Amino acid sequence: MMGKRIRKRGVGPFPCSYTSCGKVFSRSDHLRRHMSSHDPTKRLRCRVSTCTKSFTRNDARKVHEKTHIDTPPAIDLLHDLENSTFREETSATQIEAVGQDDDGDDDVPNPHHDIDFSVEKIFFKRRNFFSPDISPSEGNSPFGITSLMSPENQKGVPPKTNSNIGPYFQTSISGFSPDLMGAFEESIDFDFEIPDIFKGPLPFSQNSKDANEQQIDQILLSQMVQYIPDLQEDSNFTLKNMKLFLSNYWSAYHPQFPVLHKPSFSTPDAHPLLLLSMALIGSSLCQSAPAPGYWDLIDSDTIVELSDKIARPLRWLLLSCPEAAPPCKSWLIHSLLILEMYEINRSTRDLHERACIYSATKIQLLRRSPFLGDQNAKSSLENWIENESMRRVAWEAFYVDTIQAVVFNHPANLYANNLKLSLPCPDEFWETDSSDALDLSPSSLIQIPTISESLRKILQNEHVSTGYFGYKIILAGLLNLILQMEQTESQSLVLGLKLSEDNNWQELIASALEYWKLSAPKTSNLCSDKLCQYPEYHAAQTYLRIRQYDYYVYAGSPHRANVKINMKDYESAAKRISRWAQSLNGALTVVQAYILLFEMIVPLNSNSNQQVMVEYEPQKDPVIYRPMAVLATIFPLWCYVFNLYGPESSFKAPDTGLQLEDGFTPSVEDPGSYLRRIREEFGVRTGKPVNSLSSMGSEMVTSTLAEYAKALPEIPKINNIVGLLVLLARGYSKSSSQVAKRFGTLIKHCSDRSMGSNSVFCVELNLM
Repeated sequence: MMGKRIRKRGVGPFPCSYTSCGKVFSRSDHLRRHMSSHDPTKRLRCRVSTCTKSFTRNDARKVHEKTHIDTPPAIDLLHDLENSTFREETSATQIEAVGQDDDGDDDVPNPHHDIDFSVEKIFFKRRNFFSPDISPSEGNSPFGITSLMSPENQKGVPPKTNSNIGPYFQTSISGFSPDLMGAFEESIDFDFEIPDIFKGPLPFSQNSKDANEQQIDQILLSQMVQYIPDLQEDSNFTLKNMKLFLSNYWSAYHPQFPVLHKPSFSTPDAHPLLLLSMALIGSSLCQSAPAPGYWDLIDSDTIVELSDKIARPLRWLLLSCPEAAPPCKSWLIHSLLILEMYEINRSTRDLHERACIYSATKIQLLRRSPFLGDQNAKSSLENWIENESMRRVAWEAFYVDTIQAVVFNHPANLYANNLKLSLPCPDEFWETDSSDALDLSPSSLIQIPTISESLRKILQNEHVSTGYFGYKIILAGLLNLILQMEQTESQSLVLGLKLSEDNNWQELIASALEYWKLSAPKTSNLCSDKLCQYPEYHAAQTYLRIRQYDYYVYAGSPHRANVKINMKDYESAAKRISRWAQSLNGALTVVQAYILLFEMIVPLNSNSNQQVMVEYEPQKDPVIYRPMAVLATIFPLWCYVFNLYGPESSFKAPDTGLQLEDGFTPSVEDPGSYLRRIREEFGVRTGKPVNSLSSMGSEMVTSTLAEYAKALPEIPKINNIVGLLVLLARGYSKSSSQVAKRFGTLIKHCSDRSMGSNSVFCVELNLM
């Protein structure tokens, strides 16, 4: 076992350089702390209204404020909120690297390069502490984890029954501890103060800003053409279309990722490359955004050509512009994320692969971008907006990175324990055009939690106060935990460590996912969207229980990530699928798949008894990653029913000799009837209808889903799935994304297998 590294202390003495002081210190950190007392601009007032004391150190102020608790008046953290002076301290002790030993010399580098955007942020100041049982260096390690669930670490809060994961390994080594939550060992303190700029009316009004959000004139159009000259010859690159593309951005994309500050956004002040990025994603959403009457008059193929014409040079334009040099602004990273989401989800295969290759670029730009702007502009509204935008773009990057790791099996570049960052401010506060937002929920502004605190609460079935965007981030955090725990398991096998038989981290996260879904907002920011609000939740439940590689290979994919799949690979995957299908995990996965499909294809209409069936087409879906979430459930569903029950019919069996007309696929049940029948069977056989899940608690939901899983083998004709497969294959084949089209072809191959075809691999994919 390697010994703990000893940091050498700088050689003293260290005299104070302040005139007429004369004090001398033996340690450099003591001198730094002392020097802050000579700066009168960094005095921190006690926030109790009747107290006039001030302090040079934030921790000293906090200790003092606690003395007011036992005697009235109690601490009022919102004391004189609108009259307070915006103060921020950024002393040297506050911006020391996380994990720096008090005895450490300033020249000793920190070996852990965690992203820490919050050390210098305006609204929230935090100090990180480690438990007595763990060293600072261990605290930043993915394996240096010590239980936070023990009573001594809960500060008087009794432990909950579901919070104790138990020993994860039977064998342990130093620095390799078994607790799931060890990645979130820091204790977090929050301070929130409002900048002076918010005391009065804000210097912008929504009434005057509407036009500027999507206003494009010939000058802006010419500036864009200077970056991409080919656009000048494109007949779709017009003022009218560009306005509509930006309108699509604000109506369909911005509600999902509210990064830009809409009330203050002005197209004349925005960088042309940002406007091109917004137009890019807006053009790709033209079939799912409002104003269908206009888009019906436009050839969608020519719009796709325009989108690709913007996308191909855009990455190099963004990375080569002067603003890309670190530290870069939030708009540039946001533009890279927009481009990546377009390339991954809505473009050609070569652009999809390009996005995968250069995905880590945005992470490196984030690592090199300070989270605090000009310290001399503390009351500047522009400065506050940029800081909050950078926080939001960091969370956007975290969400995109994690979701793509789950639905596409891409490697993750960001982990939750690397982000020492609070959740975004409330959405209504961010979107408002008036200082009246301070009156909406002032307590929520001062209690904004970090991701680590939020995950602790969700894992213990405790509510987290945040908005729609914040809950999306928490869901990504839970998915990220799954990725981390899988990595831990893999590394333990490499180290020869034996896994504990009572390991239950998967059940703990599955339970947390159920609680998350019940506590999340019931409707998304996309008010017009009535389908499944949180498809990533179902994708997460699937990812917990089955390997993505296995179900794609079993479905007949001839290669994965350009690696050819041979028959031996298929047979190995088939064995694992067979074991999975006969287990409880297999049934639970299928139940989650059905629930997602219920919400997507046969949604319940509370205002009418009319039964509807949605002809799902990914190209018209405004939710960026929902098409991939549907794929993450339909393939495991087919694997389950085909493995256990075989094909639906024998129309394409080689020994029948039948010749079906092109485009004709006979099915026993249409998809709407099939899904409605399965939904009714769940309710009849358990006495708990599917539509009652939303009114249950998380524990009741978990037990009900288990009952559905046990009832699954009793439901007849569960393999009548051809109609459903044909519906989805047809929808995905219409997508402008070549990747989506390939998945549509693979779904069509599964339908052929369910009609008796004995062709294991989808040969058509080799031709695409």
